Amino acid sequence: MVILTLSVVGGSTCMGRSVCAASMSGGFNEASLIQEFLKVLCSSVPLYNNQWMIFDAKRWPRNKRSLMIAEQLPGIVSSLDVTKILKNQGYWASYNLPFIDEIYILSGTKNMAKMHGDWYNDFMNDPLSACPCKPPYTSNKAISARDELNDPKGQYPIRSWSYRLHGGTDAKVVDLSMMNQLNMIAISGPTYDNLPPFRWSLIKDVTKPLMHPDKWQFPPVITKFVDYLSTNGNISAGFLSVESLF
Repeated sequence: MVILTLSVVGGSTCMGRSVCAASMSGGFNEASLIQEFLKVLCSSVPLYNNQWMIFDAKRWPRNKRSLMIAEQLPGIVSSLDVTKILKNQGYWASYNLPFIDEIYILSGTKNMAKMHGDWYNDFMNDPLSACPCKPPYTSNKAISARDELNDPKGQYPIRSWSYRLHGGTDAKVVDLSMMNQLNMIAISGPTYDNLPPFRWSLIKDVTKPLMHPDKWQFPPVITKFVDYLSTNGNISAGFLSVESLF
């Protein structure tokens, strides 16, 4: 079983993920999977508001409840079986937005969607990225934002809209065959398609971390974990290689 998280309003802390994993390490029978997980979510585990995606590969594709999601807000946790959507679409994608109607409405996301509509990361020209700032926009309002693209000398009414080292840093995609091998398609670094790649040398008053490259402009790669399984199926010592996807 694989448990993934995607932030709905905030993000899950590393401690919270560890506590959830430890609490669930005993495994589940078919009837208790989501119930036990929701019990963990509703406990005092230190979590923000999240969407949790729970995929049970052993049940796929014949059974319901192969892919369950659970979404949370303060005082409420809702769950939904989205296996049928995964079968019909061939994939499950989540976009930092709640999917379950109850959470979608209670979080205010429905009202914000009516107000703002679709959103695309073109913050210097997108009217949805406009703000009472100098210059009159902020990169923080874009999806997988890069706040270091804001003007270091700009004027912003709130800190989260200003220049800072903060934003999306990677993307990962996995299918069933890759999951069985603990592999994935991954790309490292902030978004750069219509934006300049991130460069440490352009960040003032910051020392580049040890062994980091200066320019973060890399193609997607397919991870290849080699010789990582022992005879009893437990993960053991191994090594990682990667191959370029494009």
